[in-house]
Amino acid sequence: MNLQLDLQIHTKILNNYIPIKKFFVKWISYIFRKKKNIFITIQIVKKSKIKKLNFLYRKIYKPTNILSFSYKNIIHYNYNYIGDLVICHEIVNREACKKKISLESYWASISIHGSLHLLGYRHDNNSEFKKMRNIENKSLSKLGYINFYL
Repeated sequence: MNLQLDLQIHTKILNNYIPIKKFFVKWISYIFRKKKNIFITIQIVKKSKIKKLNFLYRKIYKPTNILSFSYKNIIHYNYNYIGDLVICHEIVNREACKKKISLESYWASISIHGSLHLLGYRHDNNSEFKKMRNIENKSLSKLGYINFYL
């Protein structure tokens, strides 16, 4: 497995946790471990930006923690460009604190969740939700994080 990750920070980070690139690589590499030559972009944005994107692409006029944009058949320097993850650091950090989950664990969970969307997983109904949550739980466990969804 070979992952190229472009981490872009489009906001000022003041007293806010954002994982370093090697953590994103660890989490996403695990999800894409059976794929070869993967390229993914992660954009860290502020609440106002993700709110605009959420409305533009999903017609939901409120901010969210993560958006996933998957692409098919795009080659970028001999890598399969899978897609983009857009993450709002303010929301992710606030949710982690509210749920009393370590920031690193929650960022891992959010990154895994978004990566599964890039692979085509959805949670539009209870069956799909359970399947996706099961993969998230197993992935977090394999990566050494406490399963906080139980």
